[in-house]
Amino acid sequence: MGREPFLTVSNKHHESCGEPPAFESGSSYLSYFENEHGEQWVFSCDRESGVFFICGGDIQWGNRRVGVKEMEPLLLTEPERFWVWACLGACGQNEAVKQLVKAWLGHDEEIAENIRALNEKVISR
Repeated sequence: MGREPFLTVSNKHHESCGEPPAFESGSSYLSYFENEHGEQWVFSCDRESGVFFICGGDIQWGNRRVGVKEMEPLLLTEPERFWVWACLGACGQNEAVKQLVKAWLGHDEEIAENIRALNEKVISR
């Protein structure tokens, strides 16, 4: 049996999102995710170095977010976050999981506070 690809995924994003990269697993962990809106994401982690990144059509395919600090500002849905955390856990990146959980929950609190402040302004008019 040859080393034929067993998964082929078509790009669903508009051409303005750029050309999606090609991936071969080799020594890397690869994971594909598509949310309920058809938005596509790919997670990759080099098993030897531990360097990981995420890319997707929503952030222009070529704009990879490498490591925790670059992933923190991403506005991901809850299912997308669970997928990223599962990928990191599968790669043994438990500290990165903890850091992203903390960052993304803190970001949610900031958004909630901004919404509360806007609501108060609207109500006080």
